Amino acid sequence: MRSTTTLGARHLGDIPFGYWSTAQGGINSQHFFASLTNVLAVARPSFVVLPGWTFNDVTGNVHADRAAVDSFFARLLMAAETCVSHGAAPIFLTPFPRDPGAMVPAQIEPWRDMRTWILALREAAGIVIDATPILGHVSDGQLDGTFLPEYSDDQIHPNDLGHAAIADKLTPIIERLCGISSD
Repeated sequence: MRSTTTLGARHLGDIPFGYWSTAQGGINSQHFFASLTNVLAVARPSFVVLPGWTFNDVTGNVHADRAAVDSFFARLLMAAETCVSHGAAPIFLTPFPRDPGAMVPAQIEPWRDMRTWILALREAAGIVIDATPILGHVSDGQLDGTFLPEYSDDQIHPNDLGHAAIADKLTPIIERLCGISSD
C-alpha cells in the first residue's frame, strides 16, 4: 500500500496505481493464495507482491515448522506461476521476521531455508526483494528471525517505519516494471 501511495502521487495523471490485498489476519497460505488466484482475473494487475513466509501455516499444532514451510513454498511457486499466466509479474519478498517466542529451532532453520530458496529465484530471472535483512536482527553474524525494534511495535508485523523501508526497495522495481522513471 505504501508503494502504491508513493507511486500514485509521483505519477499522478500518467498511470493509475491501486492495490488489492488478499491478506487477512490469521489465515494460512492455502487460503490467501487461493484468494489471490480468485481475484487475478478480476483485478488484472501488472504485478503481484508475494509474501516470503507465514507463521500461520501449521503442521498439527506446530506453526511454521519444516513441513509447513515446504507446503508454503510449493504454494508460493504455484501462485507465482498463476500470476504469470494472468499477465502479472510476481515480486517475491524474502521472509519477514517474527517475535522471539515464535522463532525457536523448529521455525528458525526452515525460515532461513525459505529465504535461501527465494533468493535462488533470482537465478531464474525472478524479481526478489530481500526484506529479511532490512527488517531483521543479526545475532552472531546470522539473521536470528526477529525484528529490529524500530521496525515493529508488536514484533509480529512491520510498523509504519518497517513498511516504509520495504516500500523504499519496492517502489523503484515497480517503476521499472511499468516502464516509468522516478524523474
